[in-house]
Amino acid sequence: MPIVTPAIMTYFYDETIVADLVSDTGDQVEDLDSNAKLLKLIASAEGRVESACTVANIYTPTTLAALEGNSLALLQEVVCALAMVSLLRRRPGKYSEIAEQAQEYEDYIDRLRKGDRVFGGSEENREAGLPEIDGPTVTDYQRMNLLPDRTKNTYPSRSSRLPIGRG
Repeated sequence: MPIVTPAIMTYFYDETIVADLVSDTGDQVEDLDSNAKLLKLIASAEGRVESACTVANIYTPTTLAALEGNSLALLQEVVCALAMVSLLRRRPGKYSEIAEQAQEYEDYIDRLRKGDRVFGGSEENREAGLPEIDGPTVTDYQRMNLLPDRTKNTYPSRSSRLPIGRG
């Protein structure tokens, strides 16, 4: 089941603008719900968001589909904005004020990709969070009495070779 339908898209963007951008003849499209171009652009936008969200293994397509409430509304807004960007690319120069806002959503999906932003909504997503880094600390390494510890001036310090926050 799609996350966004043409009807949901008209919550975020004016229906007449969407109908105008989908049309190839210059006449507004009457039935957006069955317009193949709009449905394909929405599916493509959902794919972009899904691709960005699954990169860090924080989400799966199933967890994204299970979002509800405010998180679902945010996901729908991001998908609608990306679909609108694709619509605007079909008519360069038209509605340029909307096109300028597109960069905000491109940045947002980049933050989702990196894990800087996450969706809430379900208990599973809240528990998933960001991946945890597990491994030895500086103290654990010092107790091992390894060669780099015995030859202090030959190798970089142990703390400079560990991930940030593990020192």
